[in-house]
Amino acid sequence: MAKQSKTRRKSSPKQAAKRDSKPASNQGRNKPAARLNLANLTTEALAAELTRRRSELPKLEKKASQLRAELASVLAQIASLGGAAGSVPDAAVPAAKRGKKPAAAGPGRRTLNGKPTIGEHIVEILGASGSVLSPREIGDALGKRLSREVNTSFLVQISLTLARLVKQGRVNKVGRGQYSAASGASVATND
Repeated sequence: MAKQSKTRRKSSPKQAAKRDSKPASNQGRNKPAARLNLANLTTEALAAELTRRRSELPKLEKKASQLRAELASVLAQIASLGGAAGSVPDAAVPAAKRGKKPAAAGPGRRTLNGKPTIGEHIVEILGASGSVLSPREIGDALGKRLSREVNTSFLVQISLTLARLVKQGRVNKVGRGQYSAASGASVATND
């Protein structure tokens, strides 16, 4: 048997662009296709790639719709078992279905999903204490109020919120790691 030499035929630039614009075969379902270097493509090849990508859009939209329906079903099951279904992140819900944010719970009071934000809780805690508190002390009080574990991540969140509240003038920074309620800061009550 004689060995056959493998020679590659020259192809036209259009054929080369078409060959280069095809995605790599997806041998394993979970493996992403190789990234295409768009900078090296001709205008025709770019137009073909754009058309190909746009043709995938309806499939992706259909899949997103199915996943949203599945998520709604899972959240309903959680709620039926007495669990807190929680809210769906805004990124998971289309803007058209989000609607408007709920109105504030009281005058000047900010809420998130109808519940006071951590910033609102911090302002209330500082106002109720009437003294200077550290982020750790605020975290302990807030952890009890929210039934939440006080860990490093939570303390960082509190520190960042305190910094924002100081910039807004809603909290005073007395010294390093020492905060008090801003003068004139009112504590909302449910009278």
